[in-house]
Amino acid sequence: MATRKDVFTADLRLFNDVLSTTPMAGRYWVMGSVLLGWARERQLLGHDADDVDFFFLREDMDRLLTSFPALEDAGFQLMHVFPGAFAERPTEFTFERHQAKFELWCGDVVHEDGRAWLYYRSYGSGADGPMTNVCRLPAQPLDKFAFLGRTWLKPRDHDVELTGMYDDWRTPDPSWNYMQGPAIVKRHAWDSTTFDRRLLPADAPARARFAAPAMPRADAPACSARDTESEVSPAETIAVVLVACDQDRALLRCLTALSRVESPEFEAIVVDNGSRDDTAMYLAQVSGDLTTITEPEPIALAHAREQALAATSASLVCFVNCDAVPVDGWLQTLYDTLASDPLLGAVAASTVDAYGRRHGEECWDALLVRRTTYEQAGGFSGAVKPGVWEGFTLLEALREQGWKVASVSNALMLMSFLN
Repeated sequence: MATRKDVFTADLRLFNDVLSTTPMAGRYWVMGSVLLGWARERQLLGHDADDVDFFFLREDMDRLLTSFPALEDAGFQLMHVFPGAFAERPTEFTFERHQAKFELWCGDVVHEDGRAWLYYRSYGSGADGPMTNVCRLPAQPLDKFAFLGRTWLKPRDHDVELTGMYDDWRTPDPSWNYMQGPAIVKRHAWDSTTFDRRLLPADAPARARFAAPAMPRADAPACSARDTESEVSPAETIAVVLVACDQDRALLRCLTALSRVESPEFEAIVVDNGSRDDTAMYLAQVSGDLTTITEPEPIALAHAREQALAATSASLVCFVNCDAVPVDGWLQTLYDTLASDPLLGAVAASTVDAYGRRHGEECWDALLVRRTTYEQAGGFSGAVKPGVWEGFTLLEALREQGWKVASVSNALMLMSFLN
């Protein structure tokens, strides 16, 4: 019978194999107890065959998010996302498989004291309750090493790295506690009511292809890929509809993610629903194929969406909640699914919240619907019921008209707040 260590070893190899096929290949490295086991004993530590720590740099956040579907398809379930109280963005993602934890820690390289440091955050319980530790280790180049039948990356001088984490790492110390590790430079209370609950920074630069001939400012994404070859026939056009009311940072973050969509071709329509923040200023800076509708005062969400629908002749409409973050490939996956079955009236992306829980079509953040079926069901306004979310009643109305509705597990949206 396979031991716990055997299962964990097999899962480590699988984790390596999966990420080697994704944009994260060569962009993360081994730290913590697995590196310690290799350096001290050339094997996994006997008492720690259920937890592995990996580090990656902040600049590779998009690569990691794009790799989530491949990990989940292989059985690694996203369980936790830890936002930093001062970072205003994720600092740790935890996946689980066979009850073992695969933790991905986000690091920022900071130059101070005459050298480069890798800053990261860890979390745990202290004498005063839940705490956040601000930690730093020397930033180093990475080298390859062979372990468990796979090739991994590690800091070049692992002695310096392990000393920074454990102090005397060569001598086993059963009393060692990461909450008192030498890498900690600052500690503060972890109060989940005080930090910014957004998942990604609103000013993250768009890194994809843009429609404009010149690159726009980093905080002004373009919203279409008209310069790429589309897989959608000219007769099958897509409009992506967003409605924002005093959600300027969330909207900018969502538009930044939309700017990375290379196919299928789409137009974006944003309704500024009576915003009093900087939404209008941000929208004025966006380049690309974007239509903006401005309402002087907030109106019902259903009416705002139908204002956007009236501004396009697209045969497919994708309604997106602007406080969600689309993961690369989401729109193409939704389109391919809808096109594969003529009985499908609508398809919804799968939303993952900050605790790693998946939400299906009954609580969607992105819904791609055939315009004819939408109108046949009466749209949001025609399907509305008192006290019931209109996104749910629309799905009910579609089903009552004989259309199927499906949730697409590998079309992924990230919920940009903690419940």
